[in-house]
Amino acid sequence: MTAHIVIDGNNLLYAMHAHAPGPHMGRETLVRVLERWAQTHDHKVTVAFDGAIPRGAMAEQMASKRMVIRFSGSETADDVIIRLVREAKTPTSIRVVTTDSVIRHEAKYRRCECTRSEDFVAEVLRPAKVPSPTPAPTEPEKPAPPSTGEAERWLDTFGVPRDPEPFDGFDAMNCDPPD
Repeated sequence: MTAHIVIDGNNLLYAMHAHAPGPHMGRETLVRVLERWAQTHDHKVTVAFDGAIPRGAMAEQMASKRMVIRFSGSETADDVIIRLVREAKTPTSIRVVTTDSVIRHEAKYRRCECTRSEDFVAEVLRPAKVPSPTPAPTEPEKPAPPSTGEAERWLDTFGVPRDPEPFDGFDAMNCDPPD
């Protein structure tokens, strides 16, 4: 079954700053990183951030065709996440990503799977497992000799005369057989 991953965006962003290599990222970069992760997984993903919905160019940068990005407006992102968990028809299909103890308590009470943000950072930044290509069958170094039937067909195709008797080891031109 496809899981619904509900991510505490600010909490995950803080964990990224603390545990991810490289320069610090902002919300828009986090959305792109999560989007790439979501493309390799068959999950519905919702990211909740604190604050007002951005406008203009920032709204375009935060938009995602693959995920739902929610802003809390006058409430907190924690409130948004808790409401999503409480209103879920099948809370056992939800995986909540946060380190916030209040959200984790509510999610566990509803039997949601919980993942700490620090652990999710490692999962998101882990290189995708790409199936290794199946190696081509190796050819033997020396091909098997042709069958008698194959040899006969090739001799006929190229008009090669056949000896009436097999070669017995000496030259028929007045040479003595070997001792």
